[in-house]
Amino acid sequence: MNPSSSLPGALHTKETEILHETSPTGSFNMEFPVVAGVRRQTVLPEIAEQDGKIGWIAGAKSRFFVEDLLGQGGAGEVVLARDLDIGRRVAVKKIRPDKLSGEALARFIREIRTVGLLEHPNIVPIHDVGVDEDGNYYFIMKYVEGRTLEEIIDLMREGDPEALAEFPFERRVQIFYHLCEAVAFAHQRGIVHRDIKPANVMIGKYGEVVLMDWGIAKEVAPNTPCETPADARAAFTATVGTDPKGWFSTQVGITVGTPAYMAPEQITGKPTSFSSDIYSLGVLLHELLTLVHYLDGKDSIDALVEGVLHDSPVVPTFLSKRGQCPVPAELNWFVDRCLQKNPKKRYVSVDEMLHRLDLRAQGIIPVQCPMTLVKRVTLATGRFSERHPIVTFALFFGALPATLGLAVWSILSR
Repeated sequence: MNPSSSLPGALHTKETEILHETSPTGSFNMEFPVVAGVRRQTVLPEIAEQDGKIGWIAGAKSRFFVEDLLGQGGAGEVVLARDLDIGRRVAVKKIRPDKLSGEALARFIREIRTVGLLEHPNIVPIHDVGVDEDGNYYFIMKYVEGRTLEEIIDLMREGDPEALAEFPFERRVQIFYHLCEAVAFAHQRGIVHRDIKPANVMIGKYGEVVLMDWGIAKEVAPNTPCETPADARAAFTATVGTDPKGWFSTQVGITVGTPAYMAPEQITGKPTSFSSDIYSLGVLLHELLTLVHYLDGKDSIDALVEGVLHDSPVVPTFLSKRGQCPVPAELNWFVDRCLQKNPKKRYVSVDEMLHRLDLRAQGIIPVQCPMTLVKRVTLATGRFSERHPIVTFALFFGALPATLGLAVWSILSR
């Protein structure tokens, strides 16, 4: 006798039933797949103890108990649920019934399989997939408890002292570094995210940085041909509409992504490449450092497109604003390289960006202006002092008498 067969409540799950099938399994089918799901049941019985003996309490129940709505996107929604089998909270993403279509389902399935290939600490993992009793496809993700980077930027923009204290420049650079690690990992596997923005970055309560929403990610090959619309601006307007709120939301049409974070080539419908993600990373970093989006004030589609195509974001290096110090000069130059309108003038890869940030962390800063020259000399002097304390001590006290003598002579000669 199989011992597991005596456990009450074992294997309460049921097979999914295919209700509509117009062609043999495995063949190409243009008709929309209609699938009847069942309510996922718990499989683990409750453990009970009575008179010092362990017993089992059977009773299948819905495995996922929905607690709250976490957010809605263009075609999907994410809810917070509790997994009653494992006892943890999870995020459940599904296609909204009013947005269900063949194209939406295809994007949904691609998202599942894309994220499934990207096992990385800074990319949200998928635990399971399924179909509910209403026939809605869903997948189960790790629930990252925390705030989006967009929420954090909004707090700092409003001058919140706690947020500004918690996220000084170096902490923001650290967040950006982890974000770049996730994007670099995806690029190494030929996948472009295409929708990098603060709203898609979660900062967990333990400080973890997680890049979310891979719904429009795409696998690309070098020099992939793509037809450019004859009237890119008209195509963009048709996709986005005239409401400025839509410029900060994910769009899917001839142009794909979030308009305010798109690269010039992306907003005009040209081929999307790894470099497009680099531009979006630059827009995000600029906003994270300055607390201002470089397209703020654009009030029309024409102004938005012109801004993406021609405006060069300015990072204030000398001025303090919004309760924070001036942006370090070397970060100004870093952002400028990311936001070059010509993709060939941007960083070659996100790996190169990470290398530059590593050098900065070591105090090795390219000399690109007087400010970076002063900073490099200062950091180099500090490193020399740490490595050669005795020589530094001798030079200091050797120069001290001469310095004092020069000061006294200057005073007496007045």
